[in-house]
Amino acid sequence: MHAADERRAADRLELDSAIQQVMEERTKFLSFHNSVCELVEQLLEPGIEDKNLARRTRELETRLAEQSQLLEASELERKRLREEIEVALKTEAERRNAVISEIDEHAKAETPSFKPRSIVPMATARGSFTNSRNAKRQAEAIKSAERPEGIVAA
Repeated sequence: MHAADERRAADRLELDSAIQQVMEERTKFLSFHNSVCELVEQLLEPGIEDKNLARRTRELETRLAEQSQLLEASELERKRLREEIEVALKTEAERRNAVISEIDEHAKAETPSFKPRSIVPMATARGSFTNSRNAKRQAEAIKSAERPEGIVAA
């Protein structure tokens, strides 16, 4: 039995040694597995970032399209309102002109028409005014001649 015990002890040592090697290999494998997992995550991370970036890009493109439609609608509304303002201003100007014309017509109807005098009567009137001034001067000269000397007319 002694040989059998030695053989068992040797087998036991061999088994313990094999278990130890398996444990070391398992530790190495787990370390390798963890390294591989980290590398896979690192490789997938840009893919995830790319997916997130692509999703965000789609969202922004959608928002841009919506904003473009809103801008176009507001531009059309602004153009329509400008046209309405132009029409309103034109109508206002036409009405103002109509009111002014109506007021002018009423004013013409209420006041007698003015007919300017001919140029000849005006010239005659000017001449008579000039003649009356000359007559006044002559009358004053005659009066001063009739006064005695040294007396000055006040």
